[in-house]
Amino acid sequence: MKAKQIRERDGYTTFKMTPPYMGNEYVIMYGATTIKGPMVFTWPADETGHIKDIFELPCSVEGTDKLTAAIAKAGYSLEF
Repeated sequence: MKAKQIRERDGYTTFKMTPPYMGNEYVIMYGATTIKGPMVFTWPADETGHIKDIFELPCSVEGTDKLTAAIAKAGYSLEF
C-alpha cells in the first residue's frame, strides 16, 4: 500500500492513497505542535487538496509531527 505526495500548500500535504484509505483516495496531513505536544492531523480530501470532512481519520498521531508516522500508522509506505 502506497502514499504518494501530490501537493503541499501552506504546510498541508495532500497524498494519494493506493488503495484508498478507509474509502478515501486522497488525504491531507498537517504536522503541528499543539498544547499537548507534537501531532499529525489527518483528514479526508479531494484531488484538489481540499478537506472533505472536518473529522480526523484514525491515522492521526500524537507525539510526533512527522507525516511518515501517520502514513505508517495507516499501514502505508511513502512512494517517491
